[in-house]
Amino acid sequence: MLRRRNPFPGVATVEDRHGKLRHRLRRSVKGRKVDVYLPGPYGSPEFRQAYEEAIEGARIASRRAQAGTVAYLIET
Repeated sequence: MLRRRNPFPGVATVEDRHGKLRHRLRRSVKGRKVDVYLPGPYGSPEFRQAYEEAIEGARIASRRAQAGTVAYLIET
């Protein structure tokens, strides 16, 4: 039986302290360490875009404010 190659090297599914499953990318790319949590379900377009940006070196924009607050409107 042949094993399928992982399409996202360096991604591991981990359980956070609240019991939620999250996808974490931990990898060295061209001498630079990448350690980020990727949004969305595994393999979704949002996940794929964040993965590519992390590998390329762009920072993933993370929101600190909750949706529906004035701070959220200021961030956007």
